[in-house]
Amino acid sequence: MAAQVKPAQHEQRRHPRVTAALYVEVDGKRARASDWSLGGLRVDQFPGPIPNAGDPIALVLTLPYKGLEISFDAKAKVVRRDPAHAMFTVQFTDLGEREVELMQHFLDELARGSISAVEAKPEVADVAPPPALPTRIAKAFTNALSRRWG
Repeated sequence: MAAQVKPAQHEQRRHPRVTAALYVEVDGKRARASDWSLGGLRVDQFPGPIPNAGDPIALVLTLPYKGLEISFDAKAKVVRRDPAHAMFTVQFTDLGEREVELMQHFLDELARGSISAVEAKPEVADVAPPPALPTRIAKAFTNALSRRWG
């Protein structure tokens, strides 16, 4: 399935949503985000308890990128929930500058067609960042790896 970029609704969203692979972990339970943007994400069929609307939530986000999994922490607020469909949506409240740059780089690469949506779960690797990353993104990549596995 190819990644889709959905046009932002000017009144409601500042960032376009994409369906490219991004995995979300909450309290040890992991699921793929149904869609996401720099502002937040939606998870359908979450295997754990569905958090309450308005609750702050700690997330571990994992972005598959060129055969690697890049994971980093984020904080968010639950803005919507639907327990009948095991669905919730969040708005990011604390996402580091480096993590935003990393996600933006991924979105830029996706828009240029340099990468496609990743359907299969790649292997986790503890290696140097891919050489195609700009220096500021490479630093964010390295810092994200060291925080996650360091």
